Amino acid sequence: MSAFAASNAGASALNLDESIPTYLDSVAELIDADEVFLLVSWCNGGKAARDYVEAKLGWRVVQVYAQKVIGKPHYVARTDYYEFVEQKEEIDPLTQYCLDTAGRDRVIGLRDTPNWNSHWHTTEYMNQLGFSDRINTVKHLNPSTEIYTVVSRGVDRESFSAEDKNRLRAALNIAQRLYSLVALSFGIHTNSSTLLTPRERDVLNCILAGDSDKEAAVKLEITASTLRSYVKDIYRKFQVRNRGELLKLWL
Repeated sequence: MSAFAASNAGASALNLDESIPTYLDSVAELIDADEVFLLVSWCNGGKAARDYVEAKLGWRVVQVYAQKVIGKPHYVARTDYYEFVEQKEEIDPLTQYCLDTAGRDRVIGLRDTPNWNSHWHTTEYMNQLGFSDRINTVKHLNPSTEIYTVVSRGVDRESFSAEDKNRLRAALNIAQRLYSLVALSFGIHTNSSTLLTPRERDVLNCILAGDSDKEAAVKLEITASTLRSYVKDIYRKFQVRNRGELLKLWL
């Protein structure tokens, strides 16, 4: 668990691009997984749905960080999954189980779900990706935010064990700070109603780096007035009044 502790303790607003891969590598090593990815999910009463699948899920996939990928690139696999869901007109049992148990931390394996070995999710989708087993480890941050760490093993591997699940369960609390920072980087907090735009995230990164408004405007090649407009919107979305209150969220 030392690698988890290191990635969590060293996580900050400015080094998530380093901390997330370190965390994912640690997860893969911890249980000898062939693929691992981190998925940020956000629920806003269905208002955030951008397509059929997200409307059916009730949650929006905000971002996916993939590491140690042996199957298709993740954006391709996700597109394939969406096509399966639309065609079959149902969510797979593993995802549905995770949705039904939202509101708490949980570790749910593919083989914990009913009819897992005969369902299209296993026989068609997972097989197409080259996987035989999967575990979803879910961190519940608040009523509108959950972070999934998804691990998979190839078709030529043994299935995950009860001990693997226990290790993943223990890792959930250790990585709490990392999960929280990842969510905040998208503007997700307890009372979020709107996510940050990509440009607002650029401005936020400048603020977190300690840049003045003038320095941020120069760095982003925008006018001072445009910069101030972005900053105002960021404060509104985080429900803070100034830089000091914003920075406290990251401590």
